[in-house]
Amino acid sequence: MADKQKIQQTITKITLALLILGALVALVHVFTERRDWVIPPEAKTMKNPMTDSVKALRDAQPIYREHCAQCHGDTGKGDGREAKSHSTLPPDFTEPGRIANQEDGVLFYKISEGKRPMPSFRKRLTEEQRWELVLLVRVLAESGGSPEVNPNPHP
Repeated sequence: MADKQKIQQTITKITLALLILGALVALVHVFTERRDWVIPPEAKTMKNPMTDSVKALRDAQPIYREHCAQCHGDTGKGDGREAKSHSTLPPDFTEPGRIANQEDGVLFYKISEGKRPMPSFRKRLTEEQRWELVLLVRVLAESGGSPEVNPNPHP
C-alpha cells in the first residue's frame, strides 16, 4: 500500500511539473512573439544618410534577396517561402501607408535590432547596407512591390 502511495505522489509531482513547464513555455512565447516594437525616441529622429541613388538601390537588391526575401518575399508582400513557417507573419511592405508612415530611423532600427522571428542585422550587415535596405523597402512600398530599380525612384 505504501508503494502505491509513493507512485501516486510521484505521478502527481511529475504532472504538476509538466503543467508548470507548459505554462512557462506559453508565457515565453506570448512575451517574445507578440510584443510590439519598442522604438527608442532617438531612432525616430534619425535620417537616412544615403541618397536615393540608383547605385544604392542596386547595391541593396542582392542584400535583400539574401537576407530578407525568404520571409518578406521578392516584392515585399510578406509572402516569402519561409513566411508561413513563423507564428508571426512578416508585414506586407506594399500595404498602403505601412512604410510611408514610418520614419527612416524606425525602419533602420527594426532592420538593425530585429524582433523574433526576424533576426538582428546589426552585426550581419554594415550600417551603409542597412540604410540601403531602408531605401529599397521604401521603393518596394511605393512601387507596389516592383523590385526593378527605377532611375528616378521617388517622383
